[in-house]
Amino acid sequence: MFYPLVLPYSHRFPSFQGDRCTLINDFATTTCSACGGPRGYDGGTAVPAVPVSDSFAAECQEVMEQIWNLASLKALLSLVGNVLEHPGEAKYLGPIKKSNARIHSSVVQVAGAARVLRLAGFTEDAESFFLVEPHAARLLQVHLALQGQLTAVTASAAANGYGEASTVASKSKFDQNLLREIQAEAHHQAALRGAPAAPAVTAAPAPASASAVLRLRLRIPLGGSLEMKVPSVTRVTAFQAEVRQLTGVPCHHQRLRFGFPASRVLRPNDATDTLQDAGLQDGELLILEDLHDLFLGNLESGQFTMEEMLDKLPPEAPEGEEFNTMTLFLNVLSAFEIETYEMDFWQGVRCRLRKALKEDSTGELESLSSGLQKIQLLFRQHDTRQRMHLLLTSLPLRRKSHTTKMTILRARFLQDVMDLVLDMERRHMLSRLQVIYTGEKGVDAGGLTRDFFASFARHMAEEQSLWRTTGRGSLHPLDPRPVDGVPRKLRQTPNDFFRACGRVHAMAILHGCKLGRPLSRPFVRLLLNLKPKSLSELQAEFKHEAGDATDYRCREDFLQMPLEDLGLKGMLTFSNEKKEFLPGGAQIEVTDENKEEWLWHSLNYDLFESAEYAASWFRQGLIDVLGGQSKQLGSWKKPGDGKKLGTQPLLSVTIGIIYGIYIYIYWLVVWNMAFIFHLLGISSSQLTNSYFSAA
Repeated sequence: MFYPLVLPYSHRFPSFQGDRCTLINDFATTTCSACGGPRGYDGGTAVPAVPVSDSFAAECQEVMEQIWNLASLKALLSLVGNVLEHPGEAKYLGPIKKSNARIHSSVVQVAGAARVLRLAGFTEDAESFFLVEPHAARLLQVHLALQGQLTAVTASAAANGYGEASTVASKSKFDQNLLREIQAEAHHQAALRGAPAAPAVTAAPAPASASAVLRLRLRIPLGGSLEMKVPSVTRVTAFQAEVRQLTGVPCHHQRLRFGFPASRVLRPNDATDTLQDAGLQDGELLILEDLHDLFLGNLESGQFTMEEMLDKLPPEAPEGEEFNTMTLFLNVLSAFEIETYEMDFWQGVRCRLRKALKEDSTGELESLSSGLQKIQLLFRQHDTRQRMHLLLTSLPLRRKSHTTKMTILRARFLQDVMDLVLDMERRHMLSRLQVIYTGEKGVDAGGLTRDFFASFARHMAEEQSLWRTTGRGSLHPLDPRPVDGVPRKLRQTPNDFFRACGRVHAMAILHGCKLGRPLSRPFVRLLLNLKPKSLSELQAEFKHEAGDATDYRCREDFLQMPLEDLGLKGMLTFSNEKKEFLPGGAQIEVTDENKEEWLWHSLNYDLFESAEYAASWFRQGLIDVLGGQSKQLGSWKKPGDGKKLGTQPLLSVTIGIIYGIYIYIYWLVVWNMAFIFHLLGISSSQLTNSYFSAA
């Protein structure tokens, strides 16, 4: 029987051929069975590949699976591979100093790494590793196990996004043909002795499955972030709906970016796509961008023409959505005749407004009404100061350069202010104020002026016969007819008092100052001639102003529950301390059949009818400062006479109303320019009450 001739070692290491036989023989023999030549080993060549046992291969595999440090695996491969490739060179046999930086970090400090070297035949002492006698089979088995683990670690890192899948493992520096030759010899030796072949290298276990719950951090456009926990199988569309509920950004205006860098965009490619399919992982950071706000930012930057802005519009709103950016933008361009080559959007709007106000053309103002409503909707979240700047720069006002001094004694603050303001001419009210408090040192560099306007609204509440404070802390005017037990502190008539209040509010606008207390929302609606038309609106306004206070009239079940169950049977009539809602109302008892009519009269009087007289003179005070005219002021009107108060104040009137009245929540109404034209005499049928529902 002839054995195949394999010449790996004698061919690779000619210096050791000498007088030794290179034929394959049994490991235990010292002479060749064919030629009788000596077969001694002096360490110059590797010990023949005695086959390794299955337990040794399993132990190698077990140890390798504990090492997932890429640098450690590469270092071990280098140490074992050097001995395999150059078994006769002493420098690769050791000693390998543990103090070496690479050996210390990649072998000594990595759990299981030293054990790998011991499996390969290395001996360890306190200072180094060294190999006394190379053992080809053991070295080869360890080398193969290391290569398999390196491949598994690299593939796992690529699957988890830490590297590209294409770079599975770095290229070995050893000759692959040489490694295959060594492996073939080992298998050949094992076959000659009837030993089983070496077990195949198994791949590393698959990485754990993705988390069932994703913990996400959502960075919102206005700053800050929100923590979210959602199942990984959540649909992308359902996730966008949840983001809308948290932030108010419509789904079609959302752009969610993630990844590092955040260049990947979360978008539903299919209705069944889940967050896991989209590539989101546990602990991901998502950046939310509002495409509508980004569009408005580009529009106001002045860097793009209107034609270029058409290409930057966000996606169209789906059917059923209230606002469509594209439709609103096109309507505004058409209403204000802004050309597609223009770049300054607000300049075009401002020029059109100035022209309309200067010519005082009712027809032209009416044609702008629709466009102004669209601007209100398009810039519904616009910065308040910029809105005020637009309105003020559109007014035909000439601010005076001189200074008007106001000397006030804090002990009689309201009376002094009334005397001074009512005696002022318009040129004084348009000039810069200089406030001086009697008995106090200090020069007004702006701080005292701001303090004056902030204090004025707080002192208004002192006149309890003309103002009351609602449950929300807002000021609401009262019926000026005297009430027993409530004396008046001021010597001015109610006409002059409310007119002075309107003047101070208008002056606060010109100075850009806030007032210390807001006026009630029903009073604002009355100034804008927007009285509610249904009982549900009245109850909503009453409940809003009640705040934390309770009142049976704003209960949702008031109309459904019997008066007896409410404890009100026989206690109510169609009247109050100042007015009868119906002729002879003091003798008409409220019953379950007529309580809905009584509730309408009661709420309408408390919120609107009792404040009509104050609204007319307050509006006149605004006109005194900001310009315009008003008709039919003076006498207190009875309900149902069909007359309207102040039907033709100019654009400036509403600015005073908007800024001075909603001091803390003025951003809700400051952009409602369409109602400006309601006060200019345009019929209320041309306008809608959609603003307050939207706000």
